[in-house]
Amino acid sequence: MEHDICVNEVAVGSQVRVLVGCRTVEATVIEVLERGWKVKSNSTGKEFAVLRVAEIIEAAPVQQVESAEVAEENVGEEEGAGAAEEAEAVPPVQPEKKLSLLDAAAQILKEAGEAMNTRSLVKQAIERRLWNPTTCKTPEQSLYGAIFREMKVAENPRFRKSLKKGSFEYAL
Repeated sequence: MEHDICVNEVAVGSQVRVLVGCRTVEATVIEVLERGWKVKSNSTGKEFAVLRVAEIIEAAPVQQVESAEVAEENVGEEEGAGAAEEAEAVPPVQPEKKLSLLDAAAQILKEAGEAMNTRSLVKQAIERRLWNPTTCKTPEQSLYGAIFREMKVAENPRFRKSLKKGSFEYAL
């Protein structure tokens, strides 16, 4: 980085790279603060404040105020109100959040209505795309431990042991 990026160079809506710890994260500027910026990570969707921007990927589009005012005068009041209502009616697209393996297992047991072992629960979670496999080598054993931990700690656990050895049922 040859020079620091000035506050005036980065506007709301700009695509930037910021340093978070030792990692570089691509983000969108959502607010200019007194010292720094509030940005939203493009990969995780989390919002956080930063003091420095490492690089501007894409500057925010410059809006010309004069041409926007002229355009509003040419458009009738009825058309302008309809366009505003349409813009508000469309909800923002949010990425689908995946469930934890434990939550996916609870959902599968609830829908199945029968006892299942952890191997079949993990298999079903992957097939239904409720859970993305991680680098964990033994997700079945991790799920088994998590189920027992919930049964021991939770006030109203979602799981209970089945009469069939090594299987669990939905308890709620």
